[in-house]
Amino acid sequence: MLEEPSVYPEEIVLNQIAEEDFEEYLVVASDYDEEEDRVSYGQLSAILALASEKYPPQKEKKKDATRSVADVISKAVLRCVINYVEEHDLDRKAELEELMQPVENHFIKRDNKTQLKSNIPFYLGYTATILTANPLPMLVGAAVMIEAGDKMSQERQNIESISKDTSRRADIEKTGLLDEGDEW
Repeated sequence: MLEEPSVYPEEIVLNQIAEEDFEEYLVVASDYDEEEDRVSYGQLSAILALASEKYPPQKEKKKDATRSVADVISKAVLRCVINYVEEHDLDRKAELEELMQPVENHFIKRDNKTQLKSNIPFYLGYTATILTANPLPMLVGAAVMIEAGDKMSQERQNIESISKDTSRRADIEKTGLLDEGDEW
């Protein structure tokens, strides 16, 4: 459902997120007979990365407005990880950093690839401008470069929002009980 936002209406996706048990994504299949299941945040990180990539952030922050899919899924995933951390008495900050590191790395790779692709038209236009003494190709290349940066700005906003919320919830001394219960 997350892969194709144009196919599924946003409210259907939000209902599915509310019904989903994200603890199922913690357990990793193992070939060995172990008493305890192996746990990894890899699938949850992939879900966060996909949601931040595919769904734009909410334009206006209103009390009565529905939250964006990326916001809702990040809160659900954070709730799942924090519950797991508290059940197993783990370091909250380290575990949340382990969750977010792959998400941030994925965004950086995508952003670098997009910037590289967007710079090519500018440099081609720059070369054509030098060869022809006509500034128009460089201006067209610059316009293409600027527009490509706008495409990544939505994903950047989602990642920043998720990172801010994660770092706020990672600091257990600053996060109070009332704050944790807010908008879960």
